[in-house]
Amino acid sequence: MKIYLDNNATTPVDPILKQRLPQWLDDFGNASSVHWAGRISKNILEECREGVAQGLKVLPEEIVFNSGATEGINTIFRGLFLHPEQKRNHLVVSPLEHAAVLANAKHLEEAGFPVSYLPVDTLGRIDAAALTELVNERTQLVAIMHANNEIGNINDIQVLSAIAKNKGAYFFSDTAQSIGKIPLQLDGSVDFIVASSHKLHGLKGVGFLYVRKGNRLPSLLLGGRQEADHRAGTVNTLGIKCLYESFKVSLENIKKHHTHALKLKQTLISGLKTIKGVRFFGDLEKSLPHTLNFGLPPLEGPTFVMNLDLEGIAASSGAACESGSMEPSHVLLAMGYPMEIAKSSVRLSWSRFNTIEEMEYTVQKIKSIVDRL
Repeated sequence: MKIYLDNNATTPVDPILKQRLPQWLDDFGNASSVHWAGRISKNILEECREGVAQGLKVLPEEIVFNSGATEGINTIFRGLFLHPEQKRNHLVVSPLEHAAVLANAKHLEEAGFPVSYLPVDTLGRIDAAALTELVNERTQLVAIMHANNEIGNINDIQVLSAIAKNKGAYFFSDTAQSIGKIPLQLDGSVDFIVASSHKLHGLKGVGFLYVRKGNRLPSLLLGGRQEADHRAGTVNTLGIKCLYESFKVSLENIKKHHTHALKLKQTLISGLKTIKGVRFFGDLEKSLPHTLNFGLPPLEGPTFVMNLDLEGIAASSGAACESGSMEPSHVLLAMGYPMEIAKSSVRLSWSRFNTIEEMEYTVQKIKSIVDRL
């Protein structure tokens, strides 16, 4: 039996897309070309842009298609901090962010920019009062993700973004793990978000950046003037079509999928609670319905994940971008856990294609692994 429980790393392609892909391959034109083939691709591109914008309740011109969240994050940071006319230079960032955000924060620190890291408690919660104290008249950007990829915590970005805007700072939220899975409200305080298609049962290598009207980011890439001069390079029309279709399915069924995911989570939690010494990481009361992070110290997460793999269960001991490292989760360390506890972290993440029976089977195998180790 094979069970895939690493959906926060990437998701299986939606079967609907697999069925429709062959016919979409016929629309091969370059969307920048003026002839008939280019016009067909251009129409597809703009229909997808309008569809994504409608789903987010934003303007079509605020959607910039790219290769995914990491590119979007780099576009935001380089555009806001490395512009020659830039006057503000201070960054406020959560220490629980994705590696792409933290790598940019480190890069800015090394270049001499002031960077402030928000304090979090042992549940990974961000204190709005602490953000208010850190943001000042020199703050250029506040970066706080909507939902954490390791522990699943959901942040109230409406409240947090309002604090940033009150001081004239930009607010960016990484929505790669939340978009299409939980409600997302983009009011006038959220300036930028990023998303990746492969987190939504679409294809890898495509995503989008939301840039609120009135904001301007130079293209990260030098070249053509595609995407209204926001992103150089021939647009990936096929990938964008798949992104839009998977996004649409997710939004149309968000309540149903949320209810299903929550049932699976409750099944896992109920089963794991019967294991002596189990610890849950993160705020279970305000977290993604498809993510659970637990540990059974002193058993180490990577060892546990390897044993799950031998049982046919795909899981992770942290973010996929860090999976080659034996270092403990930076998220749990930032939450104040000692090294031996942080090393025990195991992340399970599922999708609408998983079942209750798979969760029950997983709990059974986890128990047998604990007994064996």
